[in-house]
Amino acid sequence: MAINRQLFNTPLKESLSSLWRCPICSKGHFAPIKNSLTVWETSTSVKDQAHDDWQPDWYRGTFFAQLQCSNPDCNEQAVVSGIAKGDYDVRENGEVGPDVFYEPKFILPAPPLFEIPYRCPAKVKDRIAEAFSLYWSDSSACVGRVRAAIELLMDELKVKRKSVNKKGEMVRLNLDGRIRELSKKGKKYKDFEDHLLAAKWLGNTGAHTFTVSRDDALDAFDILEFLLEELFNDRTRHIARITKEVNKNKGPRKKKKLKEDWGDFFLEGT
Repeated sequence: MAINRQLFNTPLKESLSSLWRCPICSKGHFAPIKNSLTVWETSTSVKDQAHDDWQPDWYRGTFFAQLQCSNPDCNEQAVVSGIAKGDYDVRENGEVGPDVFYEPKFILPAPPLFEIPYRCPAKVKDRIAEAFSLYWSDSSACVGRVRAAIELLMDELKVKRKSVNKKGEMVRLNLDGRIRELSKKGKKYKDFEDHLLAAKWLGNTGAHTFTVSRDDALDAFDILEFLLEELFNDRTRHIARITKEVNKNKGPRKKKKLKEDWGDFFLEGT
């Protein structure tokens, strides 16, 4: 499932209303605690108001607010801070007027941008969680963590780190080489090669040029989410098996097989 880009890449209004999922319980969503929003206008913005040509979209400030998970069994709290910007917006009556928008630059604990499969190895999960946190403040560092997650993924898939070159020398494989080694493990992995290389290139760009945007980071997350779903939830093969069995029976699958699959599903959600 593609990441909801509007959810993670659109400035908020004063209500700070969003559907950011709680990273602790994964059931509730963060909502602002009443009267916790604090905004400071920058000194430059204050001075600009004396200018004859001043417009509301010249306004600049910073903000801070407290959030709380909507799940009463969790109630995890978080903090969010970032940049406040003046602009024009369409109001409820249809008229255009000045408003202030809030662009988060820091959220702790950071909401997940996608659901990491239950079977995903812990070390890989940790790097992805770091990428989620860095998404708000540093897109280049964010895709760098995605690249690091892929490197760790190669370890978990038992892809070798060294190989013998044409001179007969044992040399260290870079990530590009390891991805190509993974492709030799079978068609399933061969199909992942282009996706892994694309995520790697985004990580390289973040490390060397620092010109990565939030949209670029979301591209990396979209690719990573797909790979993890295929590797650890194996959705394509699972659906193919269900389809084959239903077509073979020309109706519902055998009850025993259905029970086994649902048992696996509930195990993954624990």
